[in-house]
Amino acid sequence: MNARNDGKAYEAMVFWVYTALCKDERLTSVERDVKVEGPDGLRQIDVLVKHEHAGVAYTTIIECRDYAGKLNVTHLDAFASKLIDVKASKGILVSRKGFSKTAVQKAGRLGIGLCVVDNADTMLKQLVVAVPVIVKVIHPSLQVQTMMKNDSAERKVLASALTTINDVPLRNLVIQELRDGVINLPDEAQVFDWTPRTLIPPFFVRDASGVKVEVPWFTVSLHLDVWYLFGHTDNLPDFVSQTRVGDSTHNVFMPSRFKMGLNQSFARYDQYSEIPYNYNEAIIGVFIPEADSPTTSTHEAWILGSCR
Repeated sequence: MNARNDGKAYEAMVFWVYTALCKDERLTSVERDVKVEGPDGLRQIDVLVKHEHAGVAYTTIIECRDYAGKLNVTHLDAFASKLIDVKASKGILVSRKGFSKTAVQKAGRLGIGLCVVDNADTMLKQLVVAVPVIVKVIHPSLQVQTMMKNDSAERKVLASALTTINDVPLRNLVIQELRDGVINLPDEAQVFDWTPRTLIPPFFVRDASGVKVEVPWFTVSLHLDVWYLFGHTDNLPDFVSQTRVGDSTHNVFMPSRFKMGLNQSFARYDQYSEIPYNYNEAIIGVFIPEADSPTTSTHEAWILGSCR
């Protein structure tokens, strides 16, 4: 690292990548820049992942190194010492520039994971030029019908207020269930009755004055519009990739803040069968709008696809 680079920006990017990767029901937490007690005092941990399996708690320590060159055995030895001190279940050393051959060899012997994480502009696009990308876009909308008590008949409740139950926007719950896999991602447009799993009675909405109005029941008709975008990685303004050393698979991530504007750089198709490309040779991705976003111009996007 040079004098101007304290590694915090790189640490934040790695934290974001592993938070996206760790979508597992056994996961209990992903924390950044924490202190863990060791035999000689507190040890700083860049990213700490805690999870459970078969009732046993495990910890994974992720160390980030934003150096100008490859990490060598010395870096691996220091990391191995930290893992012993904090009694970690697993360790992953992350570098922007990769690792020396001897470091890779020793990591395999010690059971330490090695990963390369970087902006694709400086890594992935050098590895594979113009990788084809097929993106499925999921856009949810909903219609809500409610039944209110008779004494609420004179209360003015705006139609827009009916899509927020118990002060929770129903659209946000739909997006969360799509991201968590509770709602299956369709290949074409669908309309079906939907009931949010996390809302429990009593139910209420708010009138124009912000006062609660009891809702004995409500029904939701959920519309999932689907279309496809096709382009290449060199059409993308920016994205982040993660590569496991020794594995030819690259995970690719696109955060919503990049505001990609894919409608200008990618071709749109209403049906998957219309795409003029062999999907087996392309990165496959999914875009879902952000929660609380009134339009689809910005997406909470991830492509947990792969290219080889």
